[in-house]
Amino acid sequence: AATDVRWVLGDATAAPLCPEGPTTVLMNPPFGAQSGNEHADREFLATAAETADVSYSIHNAGSDAFVESFAADAGGEVTHAFEAELDLPRRFEFHDDDSKALTVEVFRIGW
Repeated sequence: AATDVRWVLGDATAAPLCPEGPTTVLMNPPFGAQSGNEHADREFLATAAETADVSYSIHNAGSDAFVESFAADAGGEVTHAFEAELDLPRRFEFHDDDSKALTVEVFRIGW
């Protein structure tokens, strides 16, 4: 059976969402481990907790304890997690290389 997909681009702190029915959120939040950008991923997770039944989220390696704790505190549960490699092209001034392969963790959270 076909699934109705609606893509939304918006600010995670004021997402333009009023979903009706089951909602899945796919997100690649900014990693909250960068100097000056600590915990930037929290607002993305908080919005997912408010709007989704399930979310899939990409985080820097070593984030499992944080994501599991955040999800539990927000009434969610990490049901699946796996490690992956994400190839990031240079997009920002603080990037030193033309591209860089990062080890990331992908989490499925049931809210």
